[in-house]
Amino acid sequence: MDAKITGCFIAQLRKELGLTQKELAEKLEVTDKAISRWETGKGLPDTSLLKPLAEILGVSVGELLSGKRMDDSQIKSQADHIILESLSYEERQEKWKGILRYVFLGILVALGGFFFALVLARFATSKDAAVSLGIGMYLCIVTITCTGIVLLRIKDKL
Repeated sequence: MDAKITGCFIAQLRKELGLTQKELAEKLEVTDKAISRWETGKGLPDTSLLKPLAEILGVSVGELLSGKRMDDSQIKSQADHIILESLSYEERQEKWKGILRYVFLGILVALGGFFFALVLARFATSKDAAVSLGIGMYLCIVTITCTGIVLLRIKDKL
């Protein structure tokens, strides 16, 4: 399953029916930005919306996710594959969200260490200022290194 192919298919079907993104969004009770995100391949509809979306567009859920029209025999033969691919896509999305959380946390901790060192340097004597700045920079480097290690381990699991 490819989000861009599925998105192009959604856009094609919507246009064939003469619907605007806003009209489709109203029928599904989502925003038109969500429809745009799906059609550009930047995301996929939530699983709870697949059946209603497929019904509105006049296709099966399998066709919707595969990004092409299929006859009944193709739908049956590819149903398991399409379902498993959809679940895999959602799992990958969740893993990337987790990675981004770790990156954000690492950056925050590194910046906190740096600003802590600057505050210590501001109120300390010149010799102490150099030491505190060095400690703060050391904390920043350790934090960034640890974040990198965590990201590499997570990447290996993807």
